[in-house]
Amino acid sequence: MLDVLYNGKTLERTPIQGADPQTFVQLTGLLGYYSSPDDGRKPQYIYARDSKRVYYNGIPIVGASVNEFQPLENGWLVHSYGVDRTRVYYEDKRLPDADPATFVILWETPKEGCGAGIYSKDASHVYFKDRVVVGADPKTFRVLIGEGAYGADDKNVYKENDLVPGADSKTFTPVCNYG
Repeated sequence: MLDVLYNGKTLERTPIQGADPQTFVQLTGLLGYYSSPDDGRKPQYIYARDSKRVYYNGIPIVGASVNEFQPLENGWLVHSYGVDRTRVYYEDKRLPDADPATFVILWETPKEGCGAGIYSKDASHVYFKDRVVVGADPKTFRVLIGEGAYGADDKNVYKENDLVPGADSKTFTPVCNYG
């Protein structure tokens, strides 16, 4: 066992089974400290690799190319997406049928009390996290800023992966909690 990554999910140091300490390197920059570097807390890094595997938060990413994998950066999702030559990943999960050549993270600057959903797209699909948003048009899809994860294309409004029945995509505005 090798203690090379600070696990952000449990706030405890977690050994990475099978990691090679001689070739292990972080791929993403420092996300921050859970307290401060002076009180003994360790920094959190999300993507890393060694000579055999790519890792997301210490979890091996099945199928990711060690030599080609690159984290994608855009907004606060800076450490959630990665690509290699043939695949796209959200955290440690492969996005089905995603095209790395046309893949983009959809990002809008949040307002106080509001945020943007975790949407992305390629030339053929729209994704919420690691799932396809069935029926969404990637050519016209946009993220809507509000409380919750909303997006819209030229015909429909979506909350996460689900269609919002009866919502007008041209006038729908999610509510924001400015409180």
